[in-house]
Amino acid sequence: SITDEISQQIYIFETLKVNNTLKTLNLSGNKIRDEGAKYISEALKVNKSLTSLDLGYNGIGDDGFQYVYKALKKNKTITYLNLEDNHLGEENSKLVCKLLKVNNTLATLNISDNLMGDAGSKEISEALKVNNTLTSLNLGCNRIEYEGLFCLCEALNVNKTLVSFQVRYNDFGEEGLICICDMLKMNDTLTTLDLAYSSLGMESARYICEALKVNDTLTSLDLSYNSIEDEGLKYICESLKVNDTLTSLNLSCNSMRDEGLKYICEALKVNDTLTSLDLQDNKIIVEGLKYICEALKVNNTLTSLDLSYNRIGDEGLKNIFEVLKVNNTLTSLDLSYNRIGDEGLKNIFEVLKVNNTLTSLDLLCNMIGDEGKQLILENSSNSFSFH
Repeated sequence: SITDEISQQIYIFETLKVNNTLKTLNLSGNKIRDEGAKYISEALKVNKSLTSLDLGYNGIGDDGFQYVYKALKKNKTITYLNLEDNHLGEENSKLVCKLLKVNNTLATLNISDNLMGDAGSKEISEALKVNNTLTSLNLGCNRIEYEGLFCLCEALNVNKTLVSFQVRYNDFGEEGLICICDMLKMNDTLTTLDLAYSSLGMESARYICEALKVNDTLTSLDLSYNSIEDEGLKYICESLKVNDTLTSLNLSCNSMRDEGLKYICEALKVNDTLTSLDLQDNKIIVEGLKYICEALKVNNTLTSLDLSYNRIGDEGLKNIFEVLKVNNTLTSLDLSYNRIGDEGLKNIFEVLKVNNTLTSLDLLCNMIGDEGKQLILENSSNSFSFH
């Protein structure tokens, strides 16, 4: 922490006024509060080199953000700004709106976890309609409900520059999700969408399915930590059979069972664009794993698969052995936290003697004993990395 002496803060920020080489500065978690924000704002008014500034977790409140706002009205170099988990609230969202209307250099803005609510979302929505430089916006954990999200989606129907939109950990409900899906049918710039922790269920998955059938720009979708379950997964996988732009899909922690994995299997057999799939923490056991492995024998695009925090064990690994013998596209496989023992590990290394594409294998926190550890040491010089 640099809060022990105010003079230390002044010293650091004074150097920014004369330094012309520093481009990235991370001051997150230093409790600089409003006083520190004042000093750094003075520096930002004259500094000509800094492009990335992280002020997350600093207890910056109303007065502090006033200083930051005034500085960024003049600053012409900052392209990345992180203000996550400060005390901005609804009132300061008006300043965010004003800033985005006049600043023409900021490309990435993280104002997650700032209690902005619907009122704040409405203000930011107005700015998005005219801003033409921002490409990434993180509004996660801001108590945004349907009304606020509706305004944001309306803005995204107009905005032509934003490519990454993160609204995880909000409570916009199914009505809000419908707004997002309607927006995706019209928006032609968004490539990354984060809807994690959004209490989405089976019905929500149906709307997402319809949007993915139409949208042709989205490449990354995060649906982790929802309650999509098997029935909802059926709809998501239906869209994967026709969607030809999505390359990354995160379905971790969605309470899927064997039936849901069967749907994933069928989708992976025909989908030829998905390269990264995250299925961690879904209580996958041997039977469900068979479906995934069946698909991997024919799929030739998936390069990264995360199966961590499941219940695969040594028995389930037998199915993965067969896949790794024939699959020649998978480069990264995460099997951490899966109750894998020495016997399973021994078989993995046998398969890796013939597989020449896997470069990263995560076996962290399994039930590996002395024999298994010795095997890892003996194979640590191979071309793949272990974790």
